[in-house]
Amino acid sequence: MKTNRLKNVLLILLGPLLFAGFRATEDDVVKKLVEKLNAYGRVYPIGKAYLHLDRGAYAVGDTIWFKAYLADGFMHHADTTSKLLYVDLVENATGKVKNVRYLRMTEGTGRGDFILKDSLEAGLYTIRAYTNWMRNFKEDYFFRREVEIFRHDRENPARASGKAEISLQFFPEGGIALEGVSNRIAFKAVGPDGLGVEVEGFVLNQATGDTVTGFHSSHLGMGYFSLDPQPGVRYQARARNPDQANYRDFALPEFRSSGYSMIVDNVTNKNDVRVFVFGKNIPSEADLTILVHTRGVVGLAAKLKARQGRASFAFPRKELHEGISAITIFDEKGRAILERVIFVDHNNRLNIQVKPVKPVYGKRERAELEIVATDSAGKPVQTSLSLAVTDGNQDPVGADGLNIISYLLLSSDLEGHIEEPGYYFNPDHKDARMKMDVLMMTQGWRKFKWEDVLRESLPQPQRFVEGGFSIEGKVTRLNSRQPGKVNLTIMVTERDGRQAFGTAMTDESGLFNVFNMDIRDTTKVLIQAANQRGNRNLKITVTPLSTPEATVIRVPYNPVVFDAQELAEFLKRAREYQNYLRLARERGERVLDEVVIAERRRREADEDPRRIYGEADATIKMSEMIVGSAQNILDFI
Repeated sequence: MKTNRLKNVLLILLGPLLFAGFRATEDDVVKKLVEKLNAYGRVYPIGKAYLHLDRGAYAVGDTIWFKAYLADGFMHHADTTSKLLYVDLVENATGKVKNVRYLRMTEGTGRGDFILKDSLEAGLYTIRAYTNWMRNFKEDYFFRREVEIFRHDRENPARASGKAEISLQFFPEGGIALEGVSNRIAFKAVGPDGLGVEVEGFVLNQATGDTVTGFHSSHLGMGYFSLDPQPGVRYQARARNPDQANYRDFALPEFRSSGYSMIVDNVTNKNDVRVFVFGKNIPSEADLTILVHTRGVVGLAAKLKARQGRASFAFPRKELHEGISAITIFDEKGRAILERVIFVDHNNRLNIQVKPVKPVYGKRERAELEIVATDSAGKPVQTSLSLAVTDGNQDPVGADGLNIISYLLLSSDLEGHIEEPGYYFNPDHKDARMKMDVLMMTQGWRKFKWEDVLRESLPQPQRFVEGGFSIEGKVTRLNSRQPGKVNLTIMVTERDGRQAFGTAMTDESGLFNVFNMDIRDTTKVLIQAANQRGNRNLKITVTPLSTPEATVIRVPYNPVVFDAQELAEFLKRAREYQNYLRLARERGERVLDEVVIAERRRREADEDPRRIYGEADATIKMSEMIVGSAQNILDFI
């Protein structure tokens, strides 16, 4: 590292691991900031959940299949400590939780499903996933994905169409715009559905009516322009969607007469990130601090000397972990005054190749795939995978939609909805790096506030990491008085008949908690209570499992792209299958857990004494009429 690039800067590089690698410095501000951020990470370690769904559109009666993944929020390693994941199906229109699944997680993975009952209304639903530990934080930490559910027996709600007024917001880089210096102003235009729309416009000097600069969006309604506002001059933005005839006026952010602003260059230089700080009406020399972290893992911290209202700083991108990094500037008193997020892409990801054994398969022919997983260096690696095969018209994700890479590295570390997150990781888009930087300017990282990090004492979390299923409750005497300490006997009976026993004891008020039960499937739990004298005349109340309230917000959603014919065919197949199941139930027929197709009846002479199974108690004759209505063999079974 050349010293001339770090003029007027004391640079402190940190090691790649949290809480380790920091070389102590005499500067109290730098040391305090790093210690506080590390302490915050120790008390509030972040976890992330991700669900891989089989598709994005369903009809009532269908089953939503999914595989779940858990990762720690710092390095994205598999979370092997949390053993229980909660998955909710939430109706967007009402915010009501319609179904809940409790998933047993093993080595950071699990699997489950939702059967969509006939009572569900058509519309948009949110599937969210979280652990008990994640409930210590706001709902932004939960995994969320919207799906669309159709009905084949009634009219599905129509989506709003037609032109509508746009909403346009402006975001000064770093959070502050100053008079008398060059500022970069990012913007984002969205329609009434919350999705980005193209916009074009210009900035006017209100006093003279002269056009100062023009602007237009470059991607999903986002873009930026440069502006050097003069002291005492008021400015106005006018913009429109290219499809609209008239311009509308929009307010620009406030321009301050004193303070600091910043510009960050994370695009033009291949190896380095460059930071420029500008000051107005400030002391001729000022001691600032710059701290850069990735998901709370400190990458570097340094003293920055501002002379005559100017300071610049450069650091190698390789010092940061992959993903979103926050660059924060602090004043002499350690107060955060500027912040800008950047994205660092080392392309250090798995490469998954899926090849069919045959180029073409016939209808309902068994298909075999060859899957190869390698690391970024091309070496084979062992990994956990999930694969969904479905009609491409039923899945709105596509190459630019949400996937596990875009979620862990991008969406999970930004507040709000990220439209087409996969776009920024798609190698087919050569401009992805430029457009990612614009996204960083319009959607800042706000999962925690520095005011919370820097407080003198951190409150302890209220919820714990679950190593299994837990039961809470209370034992009382029949007259509702406290029973004193009570002995509990717990019997667990699994579906296959296996049993396990355990003991526990309540506190003086009768409260009890049974933690980390290893429940693998549908299980019955019997709790018996007896006081110290052996009296069993007691009442046991189990605390119902609760789900956090769902925030009813208008979440933008890219709907499944069905044309009229495709939607009609999709609903027709769903209706045929549901009618088949209904008729089978009305006739007293059973829908088999397994289907056995017999070519001929076995004769006594054909019996194999080694066979451990008998004759099927029911069979079903397969026909094109009943098979064609099912999406796949699992649906049929």
